[in-house]
Order: sequence, then C-alpha cells, then structure tokens
Amino acid sequence: MDLAITYRCNLNCAHCYNGRERNYPELPTSEWKKILDRLWQIGIPHVVFTGGEPTLRDDLPDLVGYADQLGMVTGINTNGTRLGNRNFLDSLIQAGLDHVQITLESHDPSIHEAMVQRQGAWQKTIAGIKNVVDSKLYMMTNTTLLSNNANQLEETLDFLSELKVPTVGLNALIYSGKGNLYKPVCGRKSCLPPCLNLPSKRQIKTSSA
Repeated sequence: MDLAITYRCNLNCAHCYNGRERNYPELPTSEWKKILDRLWQIGIPHVVFTGGEPTLRDDLPDLVGYADQLGMVTGINTNGTRLGNRNFLDSLIQAGLDHVQITLESHDPSIHEAMVQRQGAWQKTIAGIKNVVDSKLYMMTNTTLLSNNANQLEETLDFLSELKVPTVGLNALIYSGKGNLYKPVCGRKSCLPPCLNLPSKRQIKTSSA
C-alpha cells in the first residue's frame, strides 16, 4: 500500500500527478503509527512511503523502523536527491528499509532538469542512485515516457546499465494534477512493446504502468 506522508517536494515536475497544494497539512508521526498499526491488523504486509517527496520528512527513518518492527516490508518512492547523503541513506537501511524506487527522467541532465524544473537536480539524483546501487537495498529507477525524453530512451537505458541499475520502470503519464496538461508519447498500446524490448538487450529487468 502506498502512503503519501507529505505533499511537499524539493522538485517541481511539470507532469506531476499530485493535485494537492505543497503545503497541505500533514499527519504527525503518532497518527501515521496508528495507521500502520491498523494496516498490519487488517493484513497489509507491505507499505511504500511516497508523497510528494517522502525523504523531506524528518521522521521517515522512525516510520520505516516502526513498520519494520510490525513485520512489514517497507519501501520508498523518491526523486533520490537526499539519498546522495550516505548517512541519511544508512539511517533508512538501519531502520529496516527494504527497497527504493528513484525517478530519473533522462541520462541527459538538461532533459531531466527541464522535466523536474530544478537546476542541479540531476547530479543529486545520480549521486542517490549510485549510493543505493552500492547498498544492500533492492532498487529500481522509474521514467515517465513523454515527448521530452522518449526519443532518448535507448541512451538512458545504456546509462542506467552502466550504473548497474538492476530494474527499470517505464510508466505512462498519470492524468492527474499537472499531468492533465500533458499528452503521452503514444496513444496506442502498440507503441509500448518496442520500448520494453530495449532493456532486455541490456540485461535490465523492466516493469510498466
């Protein structure tokens, strides 16, 4: 189950599906722990902390640790910019984090930063990817295929392969929030298989949404 623990974000993606204001009120740590208790009671074995950008919450290691103590599998969906700090990443690993998904829109810094609308973000995300690849965590990256980056997908996959990323997710546009202003690269399902065939040539696993 995905848990949107904040709507704050340190990026400003032009295609973001988040429809809430960034300053939307957040639940305190104690309330999220009650939610985790209830989820465990009803048989939810796996939670993914997302947002917004979940790493902006100072209590993220505490929440991960609490879920881990209950017996849950835990993950985060993140832009990876804070994971370049090895001490912060280690605090999540020590808390019991199991997996990470990091968004990378392109191997090309200019394309990535045009999509996330934050100068300097690419280098921070790459530092986060390298740290997670070098850890014991299961990890994958995710790329939203839009007209901005689809034509360079093969180069992006080559780049991720060089970074030793084991799994790559490719998703279509989510029609929510700012996503309502964008059009997908392909309007037909027949456009997707050629994209999915590219990673297999590089010994990268793929998932799609």
